[in-house]
Amino acid sequence: MTITEDCVTGVGAGNGTLERQGQNYPFKVFGSVVGPGGGGPGGGVEKISASGPVYKLVSVGDFPGRYTQSTGKAGLSSSGGSDLWLENNACVIMHLEGTSTGAMLTLGKDEIIVRMAQ
Repeated sequence: MTITEDCVTGVGAGNGTLERQGQNYPFKVFGSVVGPGGGGPGGGVEKISASGPVYKLVSVGDFPGRYTQSTGKAGLSSSGGSDLWLENNACVIMHLEGTSTGAMLTLGKDEIIVRMAQ
């Protein structure tokens, strides 16, 4: 799975592709990032490119939904690398690793919404 997202003042939107059994499924990502301690939205401008495995995906229909920070340590956000675990209500887990450019005050809590592209 790959995701490219642009974040401005803690709210992001982007696109991604889920690869499963030789097929590609495009999706849209809408996200918000809350600053450390949950004290409010993050700030700054950031471009994120991430990819990684998806676990516990029984069917593509389980992939869309609201993902929140899951297992593993909190993600890191600064120009450079990132590592983030997210899980949705269907127990699907994404492990995103990637790069970011720009600066963003983050990662007390992360939440993204995934919708399959039409």
